[in-house]
Amino acid sequence: MFSGVGAFFAYRAWRQKNDEIKEKYFERRLAVYLNVREAVSNGLRRGSDFGWSSSLLDAKQRAEFLFGPDAQNALVEIHDLLAEHDGLVSSDDVAERTKSTETRKRIRKKLEEVEVIMKRYLTIAK
Repeated sequence: MFSGVGAFFAYRAWRQKNDEIKEKYFERRLAVYLNVREAVSNGLRRGSDFGWSSSLLDAKQRAEFLFGPDAQNALVEIHDLLAEHDGLVSSDDVAERTKSTETRKRIRKKLEEVEVIMKRYLTIAK
């Protein structure tokens, strides 16, 4: 009987620790996800003056361990597209501004892909 009670308490302690770990990973993943959305939004609306590049690179580094290489690779692509967009927006050439609009569409599409990847990990399963 005492061994059964001991096993029960050991199981409960393990379960509680396991839930705490899941919660910590969820919080870290959510922070990266929100950081990515904010960086892309700043990059599209405000340009390079608002630090989107360093914010996105930081998220990319954390994403490798929290979401896997697919998310990291997609974030690299988004970073490159935002850098391209940043250069095009500051141009006075009409053709380059048109290309900027196309680049914005590609950025949004790539962001949707990243969100699909990240949302698979944004759950707290019991």
